[in-house]
Amino acid sequence: QPTSPPIQQNPITPPPALPATGPARLELKVTGPPQAAVGGTAPIQISIRNTGDAPATGVVLRDDFDPKLSFPAQPTSKGIERSIGVLAPGQTHQEELTFYVNAEGRLCHHVTVKFAEGSPVAKSHCVNAVGAAAQRQGGLKVSISELAAATLGQPARLTFTVENTGQ
Repeated sequence: QPTSPPIQQNPITPPPALPATGPARLELKVTGPPQAAVGGTAPIQISIRNTGDAPATGVVLRDDFDPKLSFPAQPTSKGIERSIGVLAPGQTHQEELTFYVNAEGRLCHHVTVKFAEGSPVAKSHCVNAVGAAAQRQGGLKVSISELAAATLGQPARLTFTVENTGQ
């Protein structure tokens, strides 16, 4: 009987390895003016960026702020929470929140971002609230010198004095 040549088996080559993807990573920035006047406003800008290689899901932004600040949409609240949802790799979410400044002092925001794939990230921003400038009261005093005697048809001399009595 003729023998057939042995079947040659080629080793199976695995597919090339795909680059490993890393987890979602969030970067948080909180900025705003360093100083504000009592009775005025103090905005803050919040930027959340996914610097990772995977989507960040369940992203929630929370700002716990000083009781001497108030948020116009929720004036009795001392914290704001917003659901952001999903941030794709490289995606940035930005918000500007404006607060009323109700008293003097160092007034701080403590901003935290939570997401399903990792640990929360947090940053703080403080504003130095100073008393509003005192309103100055303006005033003028106008006086006219007395006329001792005058002759009809002749020039008379009067002296007007204007004095600034304001602050």
